Amino acid sequence: FRADFLLMKLKIFTLRLDPDAGGFDDSALTEFLADKEALTVSEHFFVHEQVPTWALLVSYREVRTPGAPRRDKAPPVDWRAELPEEARPLYDALRKWRKARADSEGRPSYVFLTNRNIADIARTRPATKAALMELDGVGQAKADSFGEELLALVASLPPAVKDPPAGDTPAAVEQTSG
Repeated sequence: FRADFLLMKLKIFTLRLDPDAGGFDDSALTEFLADKEALTVSEHFFVHEQVPTWALLVSYREVRTPGAPRRDKAPPVDWRAELPEEARPLYDALRKWRKARADSEGRPSYVFLTNRNIADIARTRPATKAALMELDGVGQAKADSFGEELLALVASLPPAVKDPPAGDTPAAVEQTSG
């Protein structure tokens, strides 16, 4: 069983003989396959209305050049940029923890938490396993496996305190003499 056949698509081409050119015009086929990989080609030659015709059934899959966006998926989300500024240090710390954990176990990072999961934790700052498990993608198994580590990391990084806007501090209030 090969998984790449799950992505296989089919297209039929009908090429008619062009007597002036002395052959079959395969420009449509060539253009179509410019960014695809032909997996198989089944052909059938016949005469239709006294014109030699060549029918091709092409099974193919899309080929993506490195760095090109996939057309069948939404563009990736920058979850860090979606967070308020004060949640970003925790997001960065959680990603660092995930990478270290993945490296130590020899497993991909996404097995532990996705970037979206990390953003949700940084945004909500859960304090208990129950609160952690309320987040989408964090179930009992993850909470039992490394929930305490995550909660300790969240607790170790207090929320950033924003400086109050100028003029809101008591020292900035003008005193008037009466």
